Amino acid sequence: MATSRLNNIDVLRGVAALLVVWQHSSESFRRIPEIAAHGTLLADMAWYVDFGRIGVVCFFLISGFVIPFSFSKGDGALKKFAIRRFFRLYPVYWVSIAAVLISTTLIAGKHWETGTILANATMLQRFLGEPHMLGLYWTLQAEIIFYAICAALFAAGVLHEPIYQFIACIVSLCLFCVISIVARETDLLQSLHKELRYIPYVLAMMFSGTMLRSVFTEQSPRSTNNLLLLAPLAVFLLPVTVLCLGFLGIHLNEQPVRFGLGHILGFVLFLLGYRHLKTSQPLLLWLGAISYSIYLFHPIVISQIQWLRARAWGEGLPSLHMGIYMLMVIVATFVISSIAYKLIEKPAINLGHRLTRNS
Repeated sequence: MATSRLNNIDVLRGVAALLVVWQHSSESFRRIPEIAAHGTLLADMAWYVDFGRIGVVCFFLISGFVIPFSFSKGDGALKKFAIRRFFRLYPVYWVSIAAVLISTTLIAGKHWETGTILANATMLQRFLGEPHMLGLYWTLQAEIIFYAICAALFAAGVLHEPIYQFIACIVSLCLFCVISIVARETDLLQSLHKELRYIPYVLAMMFSGTMLRSVFTEQSPRSTNNLLLLAPLAVFLLPVTVLCLGFLGIHLNEQPVRFGLGHILGFVLFLLGYRHLKTSQPLLLWLGAISYSIYLFHPIVISQIQWLRARAWGEGLPSLHMGIYMLMVIVATFVISSIAYKLIEKPAINLGHRLTRNS
């Protein structure tokens, strides 16, 4: 049963990645009048309920579900965690930065400042005052912050204590609420980027995933599990509240319907996927394995397809339905991501494990 459920998590990663691809590809091709003339239903669906946010919320819950339980026991556990996470995330991420550099230079003749490139290489570029070279990189800096907090809690010997998971979740949620209220009602935080204001809520979602794993695996007494569930409930009651108030004309968010539905459906997808996805289908498991590369490379594929279509020799090509272009993005991204996984991700992961084998 445990293996099946881990398979479910892998498949969920793939599903989440495809939702993000759907969102980004449909909204990109919708901007092209000749394509939009064939119908925009696929883009309208994705935009209204925010497929991209659904996928990202699911990713965050998965990280919370997995990362705190990936620390080994014994001496050197922190070093092992840091090394393995580094080789899991950074090598293929750096390749994606190189691909962005080549792609944007080819398409728009864009020049990136050296400081921007170096800051992006850290995954913490927004904290360094630099923009993301790809917009979706913002989620990765949230992951790094979560890893750092987990490492600190592990070093203190409390990471796997349910009460500390509960406290971390509630503190993150309260911090987000305070920041949101202060930013809304005063000018004190106007210089703080909206993305950084949102990160405490991301951390709350991640710790929700951690507590859900503790509850699902019944590592604690029932009374403790009931207490733990109060934190994820509070976290996801927030978007429910935003959604309900939005319908009443009270907007706590610029887009209350998308904000509310995106978070709620992301949470529902995670729960349904964990409980009911029972598959050992190799294709779906492979999709989960390459989901990180799918996430990193699909915007580059989208921009390249748009660039090819805009060339003089491509103007005579028929303007196809949006679904055809989205399928082209998915197929091309799948191929590129499979290659990236085999040539970069997997060897880097294996290297990280070899370097920490005796730790």
